[in-house]
Amino acid sequence: MRPNFNDIKSYQEFEIIKKFKFKADMVVAWRKVKDTEDSIFTFNDMMDIYYGKSNYDRYDKSVC
Repeated sequence: MRPNFNDIKSYQEFEIIKKFKFKADMVVAWRKVKDTEDSIFTFNDMMDIYYGKSNYDRYDKSVC
């Protein structure tokens, strides 16, 4: 079973990246998950965003 990213304990248990920092796309995705109450979004989905393998939601750079 894949850990659910909504479970902070699972996030802490499966964090394997040293000096991990959220990227802008990850923050946007996390907000979308919370706003839409996406219960199937997982830690692996977030890691796909971290490594640039997913376009779940993107940071709009034109806003800056």
